[in-house]
Amino acid sequence: MTCDSMYRMAQTFIGDRQIMNMESLNTADRARVEKLIGFGQQHLFADWDAPGVNDEAKTAFLESLAKVDDAYPGGLIGYISNARTLLAAAKEDRNSFEGFVPHQPNSVDLTAFDETYDHYESLGKKQFSKLAVVLVAGGLGERLGYNGIKLDIPVEVVETTSYLAHYAACLKAMEAGMESPQSVPFVIMVSPDTDAKTLHALESNQYFGLRKEQVHILRQSPVPAISDNNGTLTLEEKYKLILKPHGHGDVHMLFHTSGLAAK
Repeated sequence: MTCDSMYRMAQTFIGDRQIMNMESLNTADRARVEKLIGFGQQHLFADWDAPGVNDEAKTAFLESLAKVDDAYPGGLIGYISNARTLLAAAKEDRNSFEGFVPHQPNSVDLTAFDETYDHYESLGKKQFSKLAVVLVAGGLGERLGYNGIKLDIPVEVVETTSYLAHYAACLKAMEAGMESPQSVPFVIMVSPDTDAKTLHALESNQYFGLRKEQVHILRQSPVPAISDNNGTLTLEEKYKLILKPHGHGDVHMLFHTSGLAAK
């Protein structure tokens, strides 16, 4: 498909808003656009420039829609539907836990380093070989006033040990205490906002003493920002969606789709 060909046939109109030429799109793009228009997203395709103007941006926009559509379970329509359901529940102040009764779980106080602590630590050490440590790190530290990734934020102010260094130190301590020493898998979920900087932090610090092969990076795909309770996808500018990291729950899907869970 070329952007010039988009305008060679009749234009499609919805109300008084001009929509890009539908008949010139390939089958997959056309089906995607028609579904989105039918789901109230016609603003994404309205007021496009004439042929020959911003053609690369138009093509890139359609490619970005396809990428997000393929990455999210249920596609963009499923994403919009889920957003509308959740936003409607929030607007109506519906309680998703209605009918459930909370119970205080049985617990053990391990704040004192006594015999009880030693007992449960010995039980835990036997399970280390079956354990993987997962760190969800798709967001930036902007809300904390930090200009960088959260993994670089210090956990203390004396030696300014970063979160990433702290996790690595804990992992090495776990491995040292195992009955049969082996590497504990360390899984980090990143987003396009944190991917490069996380990898740089690991590589520039020789993985903080961990073995490179024990560190697994799961890359989270971004999703479109929503501007209202109708699930309207938001444009940063013409031909460009605002994309943000999705929730921490993505880690479960990525574990499965990456094959890491089975491994």
